[in-house]
Amino acid sequence: MRDEYGKIYQDLLGKKWWIDNFLKQNFDFIRPRVSHKVAHRRSDMFIIIDGPVGSGKTTLSFQCAKYFDPTFNLSRVVFSVDDFLNALIRAEPGQAVVFDEAIIVNSRSALTEFNKKVIIAMTQIRSKGLYLFFNIPSVFDLDRNLVLNRCHLLLHAYQNRFGDRGRYCVFDKDKLKMLYLKGKKLYSYQFPKANFVAAFTEYFDIDRIDYEKKKQFELRKQAQSSKVNENDKYRSIIVQITRGLVKNWEILPQDITVEQIIEYISKFTKLVTYRTYQDWYYDKNYYYSKENE
Repeated sequence: MRDEYGKIYQDLLGKKWWIDNFLKQNFDFIRPRVSHKVAHRRSDMFIIIDGPVGSGKTTLSFQCAKYFDPTFNLSRVVFSVDDFLNALIRAEPGQAVVFDEAIIVNSRSALTEFNKKVIIAMTQIRSKGLYLFFNIPSVFDLDRNLVLNRCHLLLHAYQNRFGDRGRYCVFDKDKLKMLYLKGKKLYSYQFPKANFVAAFTEYFDIDRIDYEKKKQFELRKQAQSSKVNENDKYRSIIVQITRGLVKNWEILPQDITVEQIIEYISKFTKLVTYRTYQDWYYDKNYYYSKENE
């Protein structure tokens, strides 16, 4: 790839930028339909780039974003759904946004919540003529509606052997639907066959050090947030247990609020030990068994 002065693009490490001709033809077909001069005829282009860790998803997505949007920079690389929505709101027509490491979750419930937020984010914006890229481990983890109705292209980065980078295959909208429906059970990319297979270089348009700093900062922030959510979960469990223990006794009023229960627990936490809860539980069972005799 060359810039407006005919000079070949290369990064600080000397890696040159090259895009496969077949992919370039697809992109050239897409561009006028996304960045249409008439506002109401614009549409957003949504491309998913998936593959195992280390397969080069981020590198490939940055190259594609740069092709569509020469002004693409680190400010439009996001790592959370909230930042993704804010980036969509701020972005101007013709700009690209990359949602990198789009799924960093460790449970099915968290994944469900992630999909809900992404769908809401995608529906809250009208067609602005944006190029949206999702970097995820597997397209099969995304919501069915998001993949079948919103995605236009899938670029699957793969490795023939460990540490091998620079290869990907492309599925258009029709083949992506078939792939998702047929391959989801086994996470298989074997059927149908991809439209074409291509390669990409190690050209990294954004400063690698700045990118890693932002990425690590966002990952730490998400990790801290998950710990807070975990604490809230256990707090709610304690509240439910306490409420279950006292709801039929006259120890506390019936209309007590969750906040008041938490306040009681915080005040008497040194007195209410595991043994205390255990004694309450057995005493309560004994009380009801005697009452029902």
